[in-house]
Amino acid sequence: MVIAIITILAALLLPALSVARHTADPVVCKNNLRQLGISLEVYTGDHGFYPSGGPPTPTDP
Repeated sequence: MVIAIITILAALLLPALSVARHTADPVVCKNNLRQLGISLEVYTGDHGFYPSGGPPTPTDP
């Protein structure tokens, strides 16, 4: 009987957890973009130029 009650409660909570997870996805994405922007700003402040995005060439400082 106890197992049946726990199963019913779990079945009621699973949709709510799924909704919460889908609600959190855009927040995680925005935070990742924010962190990327901060790191780019720090890199540019330290080096004085934007990263090239490729392997260094002999002309890069």
